[in-house]
Amino acid sequence: WSSDVCSSDLELGWDRGQVFHFPVGPANIQATLASGVASLNTGEIPFSQGRLLLTPKIDFRSESPVATLDPGPVAENIQLSPEICRDWLKYVAPLVADATSAQGKVTITTEGVVMPLADPLAMRARGAVDLQQVTIGAGPLATQLIETVQGVRSLLKPNQTDSRDLTVWMQLERQTVPFAVENRRVYHEGLAMHVKDFTI
Repeated sequence: WSSDVCSSDLELGWDRGQVFHFPVGPANIQATLASGVASLNTGEIPFSQGRLLLTPKIDFRSESPVATLDPGPVAENIQLSPEICRDWLKYVAPLVADATSAQGKVTITTEGVVMPLADPLAMRARGAVDLQQVTIGAGPLATQLIETVQGVRSLLKPNQTDSRDLTVWMQLERQTVPFAVENRRVYHEGLAMHVKDFTI
């Protein structure tokens, strides 16, 4: 595409494919280019027993194209796996990064996304993650936090036996966690998880 073209339309389709090594189901992409801005509509893409809803716009009117997403859901009822935690969900909920196992579903809604295509890590986004009865095996970051909590706990309850087994399951009851991505960092707040008989 080029901003020299006044307008054009394009439609692509596939029966199956992969996004970041994850299989996706059949979909059609409709693209329209007008005045240097491409509008894409993917419709509903089946993904991990849920669906992706992506309608990005790409602005080609500058030397560095910028992709944007309007507010709304981008992923609905996605069945979690360790791979999804590692490659996707860690950007909005870092404590689940590198989870050794994962169960449950997640829905992600944004208030808008702006991403320079030449520098994707400079993206800006705000939104919320809806966690639906998620259970994960603690990864390295969560394990460090659990070790700290267990150390404090042993001081407060010195007579209570602690097996120190860090191969634990963290349970996240249904909750909505706001997140923001800006300045190359991820921020989120209010995430609550249960490990054995205590809550983080």
